Amino acid sequence: MLIAVATLITVGGCSGGGGDGGTAAGYCKGVSELNLFGEIDPSDPKGALKTLDDAHQQIRRIDAPKEIAAEFETVEAMVAHLRDALKDADTSDTAAFARTYEQAFQGLDADAVQAALAKVTEFEDENCTTGAATTTDSPPVTESQPPGQ
Repeated sequence: MLIAVATLITVGGCSGGGGDGGTAAGYCKGVSELNLFGEIDPSDPKGALKTLDDAHQQIRRIDAPKEIAAEFETVEAMVAHLRDALKDADTSDTAAFARTYEQAFQGLDADAVQAALAKVTEFEDENCTTGAATTTDSPPVTESQPPGQ
């Protein structure tokens, strides 16, 4: 089972400038530079953790504009939650790692994440160049099914 990282990263981050005043152009540039299109492969737990950590660090450097700062923070928090939930997972047991990953999604507020993603997607559709990578290139998040499954 492969889980697209782009799916996870619909969980942005608003550090950089604090998410309180980045420009649309700067945000779009930052999002387009995200390296989120690898995949998380539960058969490679260490690689999955590195991918999540790298994605989280990239997201934290993006300064979201005021219009979507709160929503982008929700996305960043989701990625951080997944990374933190998995950092102590048993990387020698791929089945246990996959179960921990699925359980991590159950700890998320799926409605809040979906609402945040909808607003971020709308902002990106209106302000970012067509064809650019975005934080929301993924299927919906549900409590019972992590994105990309």
